[in-house]
Amino acid sequence: MKRSLLVLTVVMLVIVAATSFAAVSSEPVPLPTSGLLLPYLKVGVSSLKTTSLLVSTEEKDSTDTWVEVYTNRGYRLLVVHTVIEGRGTSKFDVGEWLRTGKFPDSVTVHTNSGTETFLKQLPDDELKNVRAILAGEKSPKDGLYYSSNIEPGLMTGFLVIGPDIFQSFKYWGRYEYFDPQTGDLQGERLIRLNSYGCLDLCTHRKVQFEEDQEEGISTRLLIWSANRDIYVRPSTIPEPDNSILTDFTAEAYDQKGVWLASFQAALLPVQVVDIKGLGLPASLGRLEIIGALPNSITVVRTRTFHGDDCGDRDYGSLETIFCELEPTPTPNPTREPTETPPPPPPTPTSPPPTTTPTSPPSTPTSTPTITPTATPTSTATPTSKPTKTPTPTRTPTSKPTKTPTPTRTPTRCPGH
Repeated sequence: MKRSLLVLTVVMLVIVAATSFAAVSSEPVPLPTSGLLLPYLKVGVSSLKTTSLLVSTEEKDSTDTWVEVYTNRGYRLLVVHTVIEGRGTSKFDVGEWLRTGKFPDSVTVHTNSGTETFLKQLPDDELKNVRAILAGEKSPKDGLYYSSNIEPGLMTGFLVIGPDIFQSFKYWGRYEYFDPQTGDLQGERLIRLNSYGCLDLCTHRKVQFEEDQEEGISTRLLIWSANRDIYVRPSTIPEPDNSILTDFTAEAYDQKGVWLASFQAALLPVQVVDIKGLGLPASLGRLEIIGALPNSITVVRTRTFHGDDCGDRDYGSLETIFCELEPTPTPNPTREPTETPPPPPPTPTSPPPTTTPTSPPSTPTSTPTITPTATPTSTATPTSKPTKTPTPTRTPTSKPTKTPTPTRTPTRCPGH
């Protein structure tokens, strides 16, 4: 009798443990999607810092999969072909690709000089050219700029992983940033593009921030807002063209909900924003951010621990800010109408980037960051809270008129 009770108790404990694990699991419910987004790619130029991906599919059969590597200006530079086995999982170490030039299958390089496809290995001159472009340097081959140097010593951009255009499969996965020299590891799940009825991309988000110099606490934002419906041209100067920038507005509040300031900025398709650079008078609070295009925001929280023997050590975490409210979409002046894909659904909304050319480039500006007006080179201008159009004056003594309340609430994504 005692033995039967013991066995029953063990079985119940196993069931409870399994249920608890399922409850806290961060992996999303697989949904049909046109692709997965890595919102920020970072690989060391001379260091071993790397970005790796784990991608799984729930399809029964093997699926041809393409990994598209974009610069931080939204230029599609590489298209890597691979195959994921039915119900299988594949790992992609992008840092290894960019250090050695070895790829899982064919890789196609797109530049202003032309398009070339190589089988599994990039020649040394092509690899050198790709690395320079992603680091924001002038291309050694054609002397043009395809990206900006937004973090010194890093190759940056973003990735889109998915099947053929106008197809959708049940993909899901996660990404990790790893620095072998320090042992730091940060990870988050990949973002679903066009997961019908589920919003991973939206225009309105609320972000918490904390800044404490004495405690070594800091907050940075990784903001992705690329418009893949337009063709991005390389430029002859380091500064990006205005046509690829996305307008953002932000309202800052302290821990008691008191309004602090308003900001406006025009950001690259991939941009890193350091909260410390905003010069806010409060160390704890929140930001309400609205972008002109659907976007993704990932919060990087870092804390520095001071040690006597090992020196200072930074520990960080990644948090993707999910959509809560979806206001009425604001038309993008640089976006041209795109062709609706043929039925039956589901179909992706983003055609290949080369199919929709944009108007001639406008006067280029410097790489944008959100900073106060005290910094002369900044494109971010603190203003009073706008009603419809922003005003150039800032009134910190009184809270400005509140913007209209969003009218549409999106479907909550399973697994969030």
